[in-house]
Amino acid sequence: MEQRAVVNYQDISGNDISLTPGIIKKYLVNGDATKVTDQELVMFMELCKHRKLNPFIREGYLIKYGNQAASMVVGKDVLLKRAQKDSTFAGMEAGTIVLAKDGTVQYRNGSFFLPNEQLVGGWAKVYVKGYTVPISAEVNFDEYVGRKANGEINGQWAKMPGTMIRKVALSQALREAFPETLSQMYDSSEMNAGELPEEPIQATAEVVEPAEEQAYICSECGNEIQPFGNMTAEQLHNYTLKKYGQILCSDCATKAAEAAKRPSLYDQLA
Repeated sequence: MEQRAVVNYQDISGNDISLTPGIIKKYLVNGDATKVTDQELVMFMELCKHRKLNPFIREGYLIKYGNQAASMVVGKDVLLKRAQKDSTFAGMEAGTIVLAKDGTVQYRNGSFFLPNEQLVGGWAKVYVKGYTVPISAEVNFDEYVGRKANGEINGQWAKMPGTMIRKVALSQALREAFPETLSQMYDSSEMNAGELPEEPIQATAEVVEPAEEQAYICSECGNEIQPFGNMTAEQLHNYTLKKYGQILCSDCATKAAEAAKRPSLYDQLA
């Protein structure tokens, strides 16, 4: 992929953000940046753009270890903060599910449980104006507990298991309550991401890599979009995004048209 290919957008606070493959690999990858594929770079840039995330203040992370597929997660409290901006948000509750010493299963607010009790899960409820019942989620501890390669529980889950499983349940409930604004965004607690840095990355002249002109990347094949027929790359970008719901080059747009049994891109531009 061309290292100068750039995605420009504004984050949710109106700050101008520019991302390139070079910037991401140098500053924004947690793990092994040399193993990140072009497709993963494109997916991360498009996620940040369409969800208006600012990865420089740790709203989004690209995590890559070895040859495993990259994980893309959002920063601390991003889901909750986004939900709170929605005018229909009416509050939330979240806590742990505990097997008490007397054998009863108890639902508790917060993350508290005693050493002689067993933490078995987490729960959450999100209240939305206009809904007759809250959006709720219950999750099993064993399904989400983060583990190292040797099977040991990793640092965050070992230190504060109640907090982590509560976050998993709350993240799921928030996404279900506000799918249009929160879909495709996952908390680190859900993805076994381990501990992630929270310090903002200081923007410098070296970080902002100017491009001679805007470059658009196909979200299907990862190649830079080229002009086609009487369309510029920008026009093709806008056309395919509106027509197919994703940014496509001419080849991938033709395939999408054929799959949908529509006229080919050649016929549409004739």
